[in-house]
Amino acid sequence: MPDLSVNFFNNTILSFLALLSNLNFLNIKSNRLEVAIHIKDDEIEIRLMKLKVFHSSHNLFNNSILRSLGRLSNHKSLSFGGTKFYEPMNQKDLTVYWDYTFFFTYRVLGHLTSLKRLVLYKCEINGSLTLQGFCGMTNLQELDFTNSNLKGGLPNCFSNLTSLRKLDLSYNILGLHSLKSLETLALSFNISALERLHPSSNNFSRNISALETFRIPISLGPLFNLSKLKCIYADNNIVHAETQMHSLAPLFLLKEISLSCSGDVGSFPRFFYHQHDLQYLDLSNIYFKGNQFPHWLLENNSLLEKLVLTNSSLSGPLQLPFASQTRLSHLEISCNIFNGNIPIEIGAQLPALSPFLLTLDVSNNQLSARIPRWMGNMSILKRIIVSNNHLEGTIPVEFCQLDLKLLDLSVNIISESIPSCFNPSRIRQVHLSKNRLRGTFPDALRNSSTLVTLDISDNFLSGSIPSWIGLSNLSYLLLTKNNFKGETPMELCKLSHLSLINLSHNNLSGRIPPCLKITTLQDVSEDYVGRLMARSFSIFSFNEPIEFPIKNVFNSYKGRIIPYISGINLSCNKLVANIPYEFGNFNKLLVLNLSHNSLRGPIPPTFVNLKQIESLDLSYNNLRLNFLAHFIVSFNNLSGKTPPRIAQFGTFDESSYKENPFLCGEPLPKCADNGPSLSMPNSSTNNDEDDDLIDMGVFHISFIVSYMILLMTVVVPYATPY
Repeated sequence: MPDLSVNFFNNTILSFLALLSNLNFLNIKSNRLEVAIHIKDDEIEIRLMKLKVFHSSHNLFNNSILRSLGRLSNHKSLSFGGTKFYEPMNQKDLTVYWDYTFFFTYRVLGHLTSLKRLVLYKCEINGSLTLQGFCGMTNLQELDFTNSNLKGGLPNCFSNLTSLRKLDLSYNILGLHSLKSLETLALSFNISALERLHPSSNNFSRNISALETFRIPISLGPLFNLSKLKCIYADNNIVHAETQMHSLAPLFLLKEISLSCSGDVGSFPRFFYHQHDLQYLDLSNIYFKGNQFPHWLLENNSLLEKLVLTNSSLSGPLQLPFASQTRLSHLEISCNIFNGNIPIEIGAQLPALSPFLLTLDVSNNQLSARIPRWMGNMSILKRIIVSNNHLEGTIPVEFCQLDLKLLDLSVNIISESIPSCFNPSRIRQVHLSKNRLRGTFPDALRNSSTLVTLDISDNFLSGSIPSWIGLSNLSYLLLTKNNFKGETPMELCKLSHLSLINLSHNNLSGRIPPCLKITTLQDVSEDYVGRLMARSFSIFSFNEPIEFPIKNVFNSYKGRIIPYISGINLSCNKLVANIPYEFGNFNKLLVLNLSHNSLRGPIPPTFVNLKQIESLDLSYNNLRLNFLAHFIVSFNNLSGKTPPRIAQFGTFDESSYKENPFLCGEPLPKCADNGPSLSMPNSSTNNDEDDDLIDMGVFHISFIVSYMILLMTVVVPYATPY
């Protein structure tokens, strides 16, 4: 089975293929082939009549490839997403979508009568399917229209596709105007063999009003007659409650349901009471009007492995089942209104009821009291996420028995210190911010070489930052708002993957390590990022939020934006000496805040290389600016006096300041006697300045450098104590 994908092969490879007359599998994805495979080349006829599986995505074929494939009677599987097809000139010109232009000849598909799998991924259908070519493909078992700009209904003759087992309509523009509802979809098909249905992400707003959006009844009533249906994935749509609930039980017994949608549906639909084979259930972001935790779902479905009820407006005490054995490995019930304790009395039973539990996420609720010690008895538990609750007390010493990958106890009332025995060798993420932890830096993590994120900010920790902090995989180090003192350790220079470091609001002294390296995950090796982003319980989760201040506002980042964020915040310490000129070489740096220190000397001229800087704050230091080639702050809302016309500022005329109605002073009109007065701060650590006026230190240093670098105008800068 030759795999020739992701190369630079052109038509010359066809001569080689001519010799493989018995070939039944061919993968030539992502090459530079331009013609059909069923051709004559220098008197050598290339006939792959035994070919059954053909993957040719992302080539330069035209319609002739389809006519060729129509003569391959043994063909079973065909995919050519990302290939540019051009319709004859008498067809309508359509819109380019995601840089793929697909003007598709569907009639030739009618010749592929033995085809079992057809993938039309990202093909620009741009309208409804009125395609007689599909109707003769009666052996088709899998049909994929993902992201093909499909609108309207499907042909009535699709009822001929009695062998169809999987239908994927994800990422299209199906709406009520064309489908009327999911019921129309079911009635149009009447396909009793259908096992998997994927209509996810059809609630797009492209030229579709709110009244036409694709809506799914929470009862799934229109699908009740599909007796072989096992899986439905319909995320990112709108669900709704029906005025009349179905009284009959459905014919299907589902194994997987994913309805991570939005909508107000009232109570849990009745059909769930008839389901006993569920293995995966996601009903997140659906409003269930204060229902309590559906413990009966676990009792009725002993094979359930993953249950996700995030942001479902569930409330009341958290009640888990006592009697039934479950295979639950993932329980995610965050962002609800559960209150009371995490039940302590179930601690003796839950490990036996669910010995497979890997992930427990009860974050963003109103749970209180202590973290139950029984969590430490769940031997294979890998992820504990209980952030944003009202939990108090200490971290249970029983956690030392766990080989955790992720621990998030942030934003609670947890006190004392991390147990000295807590030393998970393969942990990736530790989030303990905004608690009441005391003591010194958690030495228990010194051997955690796999650690990627360490966030212990906003606690009462003290002492020095230890020399073992140079952990090889550490990318996000957040220690702000503690009482750490001493010099910034040179071992930070060993962090080759460091993207964000926030040591602000401590009592650190000494020089800034000039060897400190900052990058973004998008710039490190693909192998490293690939390992982090792999979909595995053992790898890094980008769904855990990371807080970092930009422009003096703490922002929370999560998801796939995290690899693109980079920043340094060493503000509000007692750092001295010069700013390392090496900082100017971080060309992907977005944030640099060195304010409120005792730094001195010139601003490094290498700062001209900070091409992507968005927030630069060097205020409240003893710095000087020795270079300035170009200065324009016109067309803004600056106020107060202009800088004194000395040194380089004496060379800038009125055009540098124009159209700032509240700015005055040479070379602009003279300020009134009672006008705003601005002065330099007397102390590098003065935190009581008036936030409503411009500080000249900020004006001269923080923003002038930005003007010089970017040659662009900015909004009025305000000096803040942070």
